[in-house]
Amino acid sequence: MKKIPIHKKSPDPFEETVLKNMQTNRSGRRFLLPRLKKIVTSIFSILGSIPEFRQTGKVKYPLNYLLSLILFGLLAGQNDCENIVKFLAQNWKKVTALIGFDYGLPSEDELCKILIRLDENELRKCLKKWLKEFHKLRKGSQVAVDGTVPKASKNKVLNLSAQYVHNVLDVATGLVLDALEIPRKTSEKTASLELLKELDLKDVVVTTDALNTTGPLMSLIAEKRGDFVLPVKENLKKVDGVCGKTIEVFEEKDALPSPLDFYQTEEKNGGRIERRDYTFCRVVPKYVREKYPQVKAIGKVARYVVKESHSVHYVLLSKPMTAEEMAGYVRGHWKIESFHWSKDNFLLEDRSTNRKGHARINFALLRRIAYNLLVLLENLVDEITKKSTMIEKRSFLCSNLHLAVLLISAGIKTGTYILVSISKIRSKT
Repeated sequence: MKKIPIHKKSPDPFEETVLKNMQTNRSGRRFLLPRLKKIVTSIFSILGSIPEFRQTGKVKYPLNYLLSLILFGLLAGQNDCENIVKFLAQNWKKVTALIGFDYGLPSEDELCKILIRLDENELRKCLKKWLKEFHKLRKGSQVAVDGTVPKASKNKVLNLSAQYVHNVLDVATGLVLDALEIPRKTSEKTASLELLKELDLKDVVVTTDALNTTGPLMSLIAEKRGDFVLPVKENLKKVDGVCGKTIEVFEEKDALPSPLDFYQTEEKNGGRIERRDYTFCRVVPKYVREKYPQVKAIGKVARYVVKESHSVHYVLLSKPMTAEEMAGYVRGHWKIESFHWSKDNFLLEDRSTNRKGHARINFALLRRIAYNLLVLLENLVDEITKKSTMIEKRSFLCSNLHLAVLLISAGIKTGTYILVSISKIRSKT
């Protein structure tokens, strides 16, 4: 294999600041490192549980070794096997020191073959098994379901559209619980049902986009003793119309006790003022009751942007609640959109051109494991370097993203705070 030149990197002033702060924060380091080691070592041991599918006599590199190297590369901001191999070559001593063993640097073709042939269901099992050690859906938790598509994976030569990847996110912790690729000529609604079937939804509130507001989804959530807050838009015109008329009738009346509850929020974003009015109604229209017996209440969400726009949509709810609680679930669903932005900008999924075999979904699942590592660190650590400004952190992130790989060590001083900085910047940008 052709040797790739290794370029030495000059020391970064921000990295030196991080080191100084870590040296003065010894008590925090003693508390964090054991927990970080547990999180990191568990994922690599679980990757080792994937059954070997290659011919025994032809295996040069262990399967979990190759998957670990790919995970390193994804954490470092590389988006394909070629760039992952280049990154590993430039940082090989660090990487092998962190893994603890060295079977040699694999070629780009070796990594590609693994991702193309590996059954994605095995990786899905690893993701769920790993999360069970740290995460459990609690009573009142919110689960958001939504799909996304890597735009660069579209095959223009064969005129094949890019395939969607459906995700399930725990809103409270920000962890991705599962992901499933939607085959072509298959509906996104079917994928939502398959993902939710495997989750324990007891006392959990499920939110989706309007496309997935269907009777089978409501029935499944009710069977699993969960609840839902589902939007209604143009996909269900008649339901949208009767919900609007019902709420309008009660808004015009002054009857007491009123079946309505109101809540209002106002935010200033990007120099514009956004106001949201939430109306909760305990009375369900007859048409909705007959078509969806699981619906116990309806709601209205009106969004006003001063001097710009005005939009209204309605929601179906499976249990009574206050307008403020309804607002929390409606706004909480947007956390999954934040995840989509993060994986496209920091883990570069939107630029991924993998199409052959199982490579696309396997890369997507490994990216979700990498994303969960960042989120777990963010939840463990409350503070990051106080002396540096947000501009310094952002410039450091853009120019030194490859140093994110130091997270895996969990024992190197810089590794802890570098990745925390990345996750904090991601959540605030």
